[in-house]
Amino acid sequence: MNCFATCMFGVESLVRDELVMLGAKNVKAQDARVFFEADRAMIIKANLWLRCADRVFVVLGQCKAETFAELYDGVRAIDWRHLLPKDAAFTVTGKSALSKLGSVRDVQSISKKAIADAMMQAHGYARCPETGQAYNVEIGLLRDEATVALNTSGPGLNRRGYRDLSAQAPLRETLGAALAMLSYYDGREMFVDPCCGSGTIAIEAAMIASHTAPGLQRQFAFDGWKNWQQEAALQREEARAQRREGGFAHLLASDIDDKAVSMAYRHARRAGVNGWINFACGDVATLKLPSEQALIVTNPPYGLRMERTQGQHVARALGKMKQERPHMGIFAISSDDGFERDFGKKADRKRKLYNGNIKCNLYMYLRGRKQKS
Repeated sequence: MNCFATCMFGVESLVRDELVMLGAKNVKAQDARVFFEADRAMIIKANLWLRCADRVFVVLGQCKAETFAELYDGVRAIDWRHLLPKDAAFTVTGKSALSKLGSVRDVQSISKKAIADAMMQAHGYARCPETGQAYNVEIGLLRDEATVALNTSGPGLNRRGYRDLSAQAPLRETLGAALAMLSYYDGREMFVDPCCGSGTIAIEAAMIASHTAPGLQRQFAFDGWKNWQQEAALQREEARAQRREGGFAHLLASDIDDKAVSMAYRHARRAGVNGWINFACGDVATLKLPSEQALIVTNPPYGLRMERTQGQHVARALGKMKQERPHMGIFAISSDDGFERDFGKKADRKRKLYNGNIKCNLYMYLRGRKQKS
């Protein structure tokens, strides 16, 4: 089956590499999407294991859609009888970019009608019952070309299931994983987040070190599909068997806010990795690190005026650490263009990323390790 995984801008190469390692075929990265070929088992595996992707889709068809008539005909022409059960409860979501059909609501309505008409004709219904398994079809328009795809994930893959409380300006789990991966963390050195907030970065790093599948604690859209459930159970069993119970350095998550530290511990416990993370409350400027080989990956405050002052303080403290321990690697994501000035040194490398809708840079202060491209 032709498939694609959606992702944030800037992490396409990470998702591509993840899919290749999982065994997907013909993997090709484009803007915010990574295309690949997969069977049912690989689609389930991708949902369970992808750390940086948003959702996994199966492509059902494509058509030219400069008018609503073209969209209706193209969607209806798809062989829905063999793709959906006759009692399927199907929803349609849409998005449109650089296309004549700019009304997403109308795109969804027309596409829903096209699917319903095709199903009624195929099964002799006067009306679709929609009492069975739930399916979500996405209609994506780009440059007047419609891609019709089945959402196999359900809610976004960032919803791991361990985070039930929210800190100020929380970081998505998929971005937290991306930061850990871009730091080239492999579990052999101490991983430190001195501005841990709700704990996302440290938790995602611990899941990487322990080889914990990020999707083990959640449900996916395919869990409600009759012909997918047996394979899904097998894939989950295999994923649990691959989890490591040690053999890597402990991690440290700290924050100046004691409530944030308590929240981070709660989330780590829910994720099953609290035994591998040490938690502390304190200022980054007074942080004591037991190892010269520590790796710092963090999301310091930025954005508002108060956070700008806090961010300056964190950047200066990190810069001092780097000066005192030149072999230490430091990776910090920020939207603040003055970060390098406050740090006191130009970053060895920068990478553009998005924290939600906020355009950021990942400032990379290296220590001689090979970096991902």
